[in-house]
Amino acid sequence: MGSKWTRLMHGQDLWWILRNHGFRGTIRWLRRSVPYYFWLHFSPAGHRERDFDKIHGVETEGMVPRWQMGDVGPNRRFAVQYVPTKPRKLYQLLDSLHIRHEKFTFIDIGSGKGRALLLASRYPFRRSLGVEFVPKLCEIARRNLEICRCPAEILCMDATQYIFPNDPLVIYLCNPFGLEPLQQLAKNLERSLAIKPRPVYVVYWNALHVQPFAESPYFTQIAFRPDEFAIYKSALDS
Repeated sequence: MGSKWTRLMHGQDLWWILRNHGFRGTIRWLRRSVPYYFWLHFSPAGHRERDFDKIHGVETEGMVPRWQMGDVGPNRRFAVQYVPTKPRKLYQLLDSLHIRHEKFTFIDIGSGKGRALLLASRYPFRRSLGVEFVPKLCEIARRNLEICRCPAEILCMDATQYIFPNDPLVIYLCNPFGLEPLQQLAKNLERSLAIKPRPVYVVYWNALHVQPFAESPYFTQIAFRPDEFAIYKSALDS
C-alpha cells in the first residue's frame, strides 16, 4: 500500500500538499493525480514513464525532504523538497511553446538530480544547464548526465546569485523554493531583460508563487492552470 500511495502522490507528502495548496487546491490536485496514476500503471506510455530510471540507467526518482539537504547556505529555509519532474508533463509544456528550440538556452532552476535536463535533451536547445545549491544532488545529476551522455552543465550555486546569459531563454521551475528567493530571481531576470530585451519563457510547474512574474511589467502570462502550472513570456523582445 505504501508504494502505491507514493506513486499516487508523486512522492509528495499529503500534509505538505495541504499546507501549500489548501483544501480546495488539494482536491483539484487529487482529481488530476488519480487519472495520472491509472495512466502510469495501465498504459505502455505510463510504464515507460514509471520505469524512466530503469530504462536509462540513472537515479532521478525519490523524494529528498528539505531537512536531508544539509547546510546549503542562507536560503536553506526557503528550500522545497526534491521531487522529480514527470516526463509527460514537461514534454507537454515544452511542446506548447511552439519555438525554434535551437535558438534558446534551457535553464532548470533547482535542477535536483537532473531529470528535467535529461528530458530537455530530447529537444535541440542551443545549450542546457541546471542551477542547484545542494552539492549531493549536483553530484547525482552530473553522474546521470554522464551516463546518458547529455552535454548539459550543472552549476552548484544559490540560484538567487545566478546571472542569466544574454541568450533567448526557456527557464524551467519545478517549485524550487519559496516566495522570497523567487522574488530575487525574478528581479535578477528583470535586470537582465532591461539590459538585453529578448524572448524569455518561464515555465513554472507546481506554481505556488506566481506573484513575482504575474505582477512584473516584464512578463505576460500565456498559460495558467491553478495549482498546476503557469507559463510567462517576456513582454518586450528585441
